[in-house]
Amino acid sequence: LDGMAKYQLFALTVAVLATLTTLVLNPESKQFLDIGQLSTIAEKEKWLGISGKSSWTLNGLQLLFFVSIATGIFMFLSVKYTGSLANFQWSFIPLVLLFSLTNSMTEELIFRFGIVGGLFNHYPN
Repeated sequence: LDGMAKYQLFALTVAVLATLTTLVLNPESKQFLDIGQLSTIAEKEKWLGISGKSSWTLNGLQLLFFVSIATGIFMFLSVKYTGSLANFQWSFIPLVLLFSLTNSMTEELIFRFGIVGGLFNHYPN
């Protein structure tokens, strides 16, 4: 647990430094950190189940729900038959959620913003 906390803190520090570096080198990239217009109607994307009739808020919540349920079922089934479910500590759930949040934030800042923000205005359309 201590190692995981140290890793998450280190990764979050690297993500913040990468974000600041990208913003200093390419200030126009700041627009990619904006949440945007969540009430905008999303364009139709059949493979994601987006009909083109609802807002990004609704589509985002639906994707969050279905991806989380699918991931939860997959994780449950993968540990059910190993016997490790009997040793599960429910008191760790808040830490699991915290580490999941910091991990996803780190991934988005480093890989998505770092690449898209870094290449913005430097790569021909």
